Amino acid sequence: MVSLGNTKLLSIEIGDQCNLAGEHMKCPISIRKHNKEYGALTIEDIIVVIHDAIKLGFRGMVGFQYYNEPMINSY
Repeated sequence: MVSLGNTKLLSIEIGDQCNLAGEHMKCPISIRKHNKEYGALTIEDIIVVIHDAIKLGFRGMVGFQYYNEPMINSY
């Protein structure tokens, strides 16, 4: 079983575009592969991810990012 007990940060990208992605080729937006079969993350999807991480021992911080820029950190 996987343990996330040593994981300090769970970072969730909630944006799908970046106005500088074409200039910065290592930007996660530029290199990320999109699977359109699943569609965009919903709030419910994000809540499930966080709850599943907690079940696996995660006790760190959750960071939500838009355009790969930090927005909110919560416990």
